[in-house]
Amino acid sequence: MSNIATNDFNYGSVDEDTAMKLEYYATTGKNVFRKGAVQFIADLGRVLSDARKLLSSHKKGEGMFLKWAMAEFDLSKQTIYNYVNAWDQHLVHGWEAYVNWSPTALYESSGEDFPKVVVKKLRALPAADMVRASDVKRLVAEVMPPKVKEDDPPFEESTAVTKAKKKEQREAERAAEKERKEKERAAEKERKRLEREAEKERKRLEREAEKERKKKEREDEKERKRQEKLAAMKPGEQAKLTKDVARQLIYKAVNAVDDYSELKDSPSWSGQEGDEFVQLLYSLRGDSKHDAIVKLLQHIAEVIW
Repeated sequence: MSNIATNDFNYGSVDEDTAMKLEYYATTGKNVFRKGAVQFIADLGRVLSDARKLLSSHKKGEGMFLKWAMAEFDLSKQTIYNYVNAWDQHLVHGWEAYVNWSPTALYESSGEDFPKVVVKKLRALPAADMVRASDVKRLVAEVMPPKVKEDDPPFEESTAVTKAKKKEQREAERAAEKERKEKERAAEKERKRLEREAEKERKRLEREAEKERKKKEREDEKERKRQEKLAAMKPGEQAKLTKDVARQLIYKAVNAVDDYSELKDSPSWSGQEGDEFVQLLYSLRGDSKHDAIVKLLQHIAEVIW
């Protein structure tokens, strides 16, 4: 591996065979500085092009090529590519055919994307005439369509249409976003309403359940106290209490019989009204009043005793 370092390029960064070839290209390239302009461009362009191809297989070939060429020949990046492109596009076919071309004409017409039809027209110019950069620009203008100016009506119209479409699109997006947010708000409002109704119903059921619980507690407490009172009474007092209850029930039955006498012939009587005694009397329709009283008292006796 070569350890030669010239300016900013270290030949030790490449293998020995590559380094030897690059050193040869450097020496050859420096010798052509004394030759004529076109021949000089051809010779140096060939050297640089060969070196570029040599380094193209390296991982950082293009960067390494520029670094080597700039270090060895003290040339700018653009100048290096001018020489390489002039050789690759023109002078590789024989530099003698371009002795009447100015270096600038060679450089400007040697780009890889330069129109081939313009190159043919340039080569067809009389050999006695000097091909200058102005000829290149003139032929390019003849071949290539003119660029549309910014103030041309079609461009302005196109721009206006584009702006209108973008504005319309923005307005549509804003409208869609507004509609989406409104739907979200409506959905959230409905959700909260349903939650309130569910909470209201839950509290109502809780109140009813609590009311029913308290009612049952009161009834249970009342029954408990009654049982305690009965348990605390003597047998004679219990019998007296039982007789008092019986008298009250008999009195109620007698009143029911009297009510039955008035209601049984009423058109509105359905038998579904009143307390259990009236309903019992209704079931005895057709019997005598005496028989009804007897059956009621028998029922009362069954309840009491």
